[in-house]
Amino acid sequence: MPGGQVAGILPEIMGKQSTVPTVGRRGRPPGRSLQQEEQRKRNRAEIIAAAAKVFAVKPYAQATIDDILAGANISRATFYAHFESKLALGIEIYDSITDSWFALFGELANMPTLTITGLKRWTLALADLYVEHGYVTPLVEQLAVVEASFRQRLAQDRDVMINRLADAGVPGCRAAIGDGRQALLQRARLQLLLQRLDQVCGILAHSDVSSPELADAYIEAMAEELLEKLGGQAG
Repeated sequence: MPGGQVAGILPEIMGKQSTVPTVGRRGRPPGRSLQQEEQRKRNRAEIIAAAAKVFAVKPYAQATIDDILAGANISRATFYAHFESKLALGIEIYDSITDSWFALFGELANMPTLTITGLKRWTLALADLYVEHGYVTPLVEQLAVVEASFRQRLAQDRDVMINRLADAGVPGCRAAIGDGRQALLQRARLQLLLQRLDQVCGILAHSDVSSPELADAYIEAMAEELLEKLGGQAG
């Protein structure tokens, strides 16, 4: 994917303009490449904004590149100058939330002691993150169903998270480090735990619960499982 700012300092033109044009990077006149870079950024932002509107009303499998082109009012060539496929665009949108996701898990790692009370608050904060990002949550769920390579990406990101929590000293994650059978079993348990955490937060974000009491029950059940798998104390 193209990206980054055009490097270099544009020469200052003093006095009478030379009859021989000064050539900038890639053979373009000074200032031209910067203008094109700004247009490239605008096009990319318009593609992502259009995709947000399309994916908010259409399932990923049914949404087409033509839908996104119409929403962004760009050509197919412009789309492919930024994204090689609809999947690449979906991954870009997913990447836009991963920093927030990792940061929240960092807060989990920084808890002095893991308790039911603390884990309930943390799970609710994670659910709020899903609500904040709106359409991205169902998009990620759909990508995981229809795109095998994206399922692999999710598994890799979860492994990275398990390793980070292990490095931070979380007992249940430290037990997943190593090549032995028990470490492998613990890593599998944690992978499944993170999948269920996504599911529960998705349920809460989509308001698929009939009452605040049931929502609280989901949160407490998830906190209990987190406590069991990560290691901590009741309370």
